[in-house]
Amino acid sequence: MNSITKGSDGPLPFDPDAVHIEASKHFRKTWMRRWGWDYADVRDALRDCHRVSRTGRMKWEAFVQKKGNKKLVFAYDEENQEVYVITGAQG
Repeated sequence: MNSITKGSDGPLPFDPDAVHIEASKHFRKTWMRRWGWDYADVRDALRDCHRVSRTGRMKWEAFVQKKGNKKLVFAYDEENQEVYVITGAQG
């Protein structure tokens, strides 16, 4: 079990290259399309994020600087080694 508590900042609890990444339909059709990203860009963003905070039991936020400031909200399932990107924000 990781030692990151709710609301604290720290490293990602997984290796972005070793997990399966899936995106919600909302994230794919709005944010990925608007930013011109594919799954490789999402993986790069998770690898190069400058701040990560835990917002729930399985929910995380990653703050990224890639062609501007962006935030990714995702859920991480430790048992299945899967990351599910819920939504994003820009600004």
